[in-house]
Amino acid sequence: MNATGTNKGAFAGVFAALLFAAALVGACGVLVESALRAHAPVERYAAAEAVVTGPGEVVTRVDRLGEAPAEQRRPVAERARVPLSAAARLRAVPGVRQVVADVSFPVVLADGRALTGHGWESAVLGAAGPRTGRAPRAADEVVLGRDAGAEIGETVRLQIDAAPRPYRVVGLAPPGTGAAYFAPATATALYGHPGKADALAVLAGGGLDVDALRAAVPGLDVATGDARGDAEDPSVAAARPDLLELGLSVGGVAVMTALVVVGGLIVLSVRERTRELALLRAVGATPGQVRADLLRETARAGVPAALIGGVLSLGLGSGILAAMRAEGVVPEGLGTALSPLPALAAFAVAMLAGTVTAFLASLRATRIHPVRALGAADAEPAGLPRWRVVAGAVFLLVGVNALGFSFTATGPTAAASVGGLVLALIVATAFLGPLLARAGARVLGPAAAAGALRAGSVMTPVALAVAFCGTQ
Repeated sequence: MNATGTNKGAFAGVFAALLFAAALVGACGVLVESALRAHAPVERYAAAEAVVTGPGEVVTRVDRLGEAPAEQRRPVAERARVPLSAAARLRAVPGVRQVVADVSFPVVLADGRALTGHGWESAVLGAAGPRTGRAPRAADEVVLGRDAGAEIGETVRLQIDAAPRPYRVVGLAPPGTGAAYFAPATATALYGHPGKADALAVLAGGGLDVDALRAAVPGLDVATGDARGDAEDPSVAAARPDLLELGLSVGGVAVMTALVVVGGLIVLSVRERTRELALLRAVGATPGQVRADLLRETARAGVPAALIGGVLSLGLGSGILAAMRAEGVVPEGLGTALSPLPALAAFAVAMLAGTVTAFLASLRATRIHPVRALGAADAEPAGLPRWRVVAGAVFLLVGVNALGFSFTATGPTAAASVGGLVLALIVATAFLGPLLARAGARVLGPAAAAGALRAGSVMTPVALAVAFCGTQ
């Protein structure tokens, strides 16, 4: 038996809905994966095996009424300095060849361009490149990048802590570093934090034990591999939790949207073919045969839609992150982590939404007795089941209460209440949609009122899509 072969375009809307749902879910997955795995590029610390910095997060004790005290951790964008005394303990670790105390401070050229000042010993940490001249030794000597526009032997005026002062250029570093290197003692004085450094960069001679490094400096952070980029740009680590929360919250609502929108479209498609399904039941088709045909048709529309949407989601997620960087929502140094996982998750969610909703939609059509099937195809029930009205009223009450609470709350609590009230009101619309359709159809006439269930099936996905766009 083929219950759906005569209506080839019935699930065109389902194809489009599943494609967009998979693309949105996968794009949110890219945000989540980037928040978990992406780091700032490693540039200045490229030669270092490990970078030791101060604690990158603040831990606070949170007391909630009726609950046990909990710890709340949040990263900080400010650089936490490390004591220089820790360098001696790091040098004692086997495999450590050198420990460089890296300091950073702002430097402004005479033309207004901003540089970052460092001690000369920090020059060995970055990527290798051609250098000319010699190292700075006197307090009034400096090494600039080739793109600073100065030549060896020239005197430049640099503003650091007070009025601009003259410095003689004794060397040139590779262009693009944006750095100004001073003699170690001069850099320490200009840094202004005696006994402290921004980071301790560990140069290894082979066979470095990272666990031993962490044990030597308890309470400090030890970054290796790609995580060294976060030591260069702390703002990337600080932005990661917000990006994770954004991806999870929007992704959760996207999953809910996919379930309800696709479900509404499938229910509408099945209702439009109730006569066809009733005929098949009347001539002897079993419920399992009709249900299997509906699921196969959903799969024929859903598999290519979920695959295409999953692939497109990788580009969509990357584009969203690029737009967020351009608008300053996330730091420019935050990279994009791409893997097949978001596409696979998008495919799984889209197929799950299509399969589950198609199965639920087929239950009503296959439960009717064959003798009554043709009659049931001609008329819709006059009212809604009592349980559906009660459930809709409960969710409506919850949504109204959340709406009132959102006007009195502030901060993240208010934002969370907005998401809750939208979902509660949408679920209420799903339960009470036919009643709302009948109320609205009084203006349009009896013909519209007769198709209240069909109208209710359309109202829910439309309302959810509008609410999703408006709130997010």
